[in-house]
Amino acid sequence: MKYGTLLSALGVLWALSGCSEDSSVLACDGAHTTSLVKEVVNRTLLEQAGADDGVKYSYQLHDIQTLESNDQTGGLLCRADLAVNLKNEDMDETLTRTIHYSVERNEDDKQQVQVFEDH
Repeated sequence: MKYGTLLSALGVLWALSGCSEDSSVLACDGAHTTSLVKEVVNRTLLEQAGADDGVKYSYQLHDIQTLESNDQTGGLLCRADLAVNLKNEDMDETLTRTIHYSVERNEDDKQQVQVFEDH
């Protein structure tokens, strides 16, 4: 199935990042952080699979952990299990991968995330 290989190939392209203004505290499991991670994942999947109006994607992050924190920059390195549900009239499949992501503030003081797949 193209979606199974698609998800396993995400690590090659996941140097994408997302950023936006948000609350003042960075947290791996913060609502704003997880929303940005899902936005990056969604953008990557749509770029790889192409827009398919028949397929609905939904994303969940489980077992979120903070692996490292940088006291000087406030940046964090995080780990989570990503569940991607692909659904249309013929399919209802959930694919799970472990991902790492970083969260930090950029030079404009906006929250930024970068997402990487485990290999």
